Amino acid sequence: MIAEGTPPNPEWLRAQKLTEIVAHVRASVQAHARTRFNNEVVVQRVNLDSIMPGNAVALGHVLWMCDEIAVFIREKRLEKADRWIGFMQGVLWLTGVASIDESREINR
Repeated sequence: MIAEGTPPNPEWLRAQKLTEIVAHVRASVQAHARTRFNNEVVVQRVNLDSIMPGNAVALGHVLWMCDEIAVFIREKRLEKADRWIGFMQGVLWLTGVASIDESREINR
C-alpha cells in the first residue's frame, strides 16, 4: 500500500500496465479461440525457425508468450516485456483478433 501523498513508483505503475495489457491479450485470444477455433488453440512455443504458422498455432504461441511475459514482469525485465507485447499485438492484428487501433487504446 502506498502512503497518502506519496507518488507511486513509476516502475511499479509500468509493471501494472503491462500486466493489464497481457490479461487483455489473453482474454482476447481465448474469446477468439472459442468462436473461431472451437477452443482448439493449444498453448505452445513455436519453433523460431518456422515461417508464419496457421492462426491457431500463432495464437497458441501468443498464449505461451503471455505466461513468459508474466515472468519477465516479476523479474523486472520490463523492456523485454514491452518488446514481446508489441510482437503479440502484431500477431493479433495479422490473425484478426484485434485492430491496430484496439491495441493502441489498450496500451494507453
